[in-house]
Amino acid sequence: MSADDAIPPEGLSPEAATPAQSDSFWASWMTLGSFWRSSAANPHPIVDEDRISYYEQRILSKLATPFRQYMVAIQIDGAPYEINTIETLPDESDDVCKYPLVLIHGFAGGIGIFVKNLDALAQKYKVYAFDGLGWGKSSRPDFPKDSDAAEALFVEAIEQWRAALNIDKMVLLGHSFGGYQAAAYALVHPQHVQHLILADPWGFPSKPAVITRQPPLWARAIIAVLRPFSPLALLRAFGSYAPSVLARIRPDLARKFSDTLENNLLYEYIYHLNAKPPSAELGFLHLVNVFRWARRPMIERIGNLDSNVPITFIYGAHTWMDISVGELTRALRPDSHVDVQIVPGAGHHVYVDQHDEFNRLVQQIATMVSDAATADVELSQSVAQALADAVTEGTAPPVSAPAADAALATPGANAVAGGLEADG
Repeated sequence: MSADDAIPPEGLSPEAATPAQSDSFWASWMTLGSFWRSSAANPHPIVDEDRISYYEQRILSKLATPFRQYMVAIQIDGAPYEINTIETLPDESDDVCKYPLVLIHGFAGGIGIFVKNLDALAQKYKVYAFDGLGWGKSSRPDFPKDSDAAEALFVEAIEQWRAALNIDKMVLLGHSFGGYQAAAYALVHPQHVQHLILADPWGFPSKPAVITRQPPLWARAIIAVLRPFSPLALLRAFGSYAPSVLARIRPDLARKFSDTLENNLLYEYIYHLNAKPPSAELGFLHLVNVFRWARRPMIERIGNLDSNVPITFIYGAHTWMDISVGELTRALRPDSHVDVQIVPGAGHHVYVDQHDEFNRLVQQIATMVSDAATADVELSQSVAQALADAVTEGTAPPVSAPAADAALATPGANAVAGGLEADG
């Protein structure tokens, strides 16, 4: 389906206003103030599933790769939920990794934000992306206020989604808050993670005694205004004016997608993703110490991750996240594969700022994972053949079943991963 074929819901024009081009922060806030006054005539957010689907389909129609979209039914503590999911459909002749790639978006995002990545990544993987529990078109439960319980709900949602799709092992990629969730999931379920990719992850560093690197001015201003409320309360307060307000506050977002998405489409999509009553954003709030820092920093736990799980960090060179945690993680995991990639010319949204280089790095991991899997199989076959030959020749002592299983489970994948890391 093309963007032109998408039929807008009744009363909604398919054309949207062109986003503002001004970069002036204070001009944006003066304009925002006038919107706030005029929004009294429309104080309630527009919550319409048809509108979310309309803007989502206009974005997904840009993909050249065939895909299918569906809701995945899961249960957590007996409660039923649904997860909005897309799955790319690679051609049988495509040279794809044996392990699927699963994409987890960041705060207030949805599957559409990966529109500039899905085509390229589908050349090397079967790709899954989903609206996280509490975001977008997925179900919106009440998240517990306890930080441990809130994190556990995010993790369990991913696990139930994986189990429902019968995915044994996956290459798991998370951006920003999605990176935090991916790492938290890997700590609990390492047996299902073939490779962990953390794209500019949130929530890793411990809060420093002295803060030297501040978020952008627009972010600090919004934090100050919204401190007493749920994180996206202001967005909902503007109702139908919210996309235009977003365009004023964040004109850079439109520029990031300007070669793919027309007019105000991205802002309409972001607004409608988040117009419903808050859910995951409150779960996020329960995990936060002070905006940039988590109550339970991941750097204090990542050393406990199973050493057989390789990690790749991908940072934008101009991000406001703390890049040093990538190297610190490497130091905490001396016997594991930890790679840190810095992408020039990219900020926090590294997956779109320099999407070609980001896609290349993630494609490269597919080759590494495939080579490791092949080496693992060949090593297991070699060990099995050596045991069989020794038994035939009568030179092998009796081997217990557990010992034989241990021999066949030799981690050849780690050997390959370590070799690639050493080669740079």
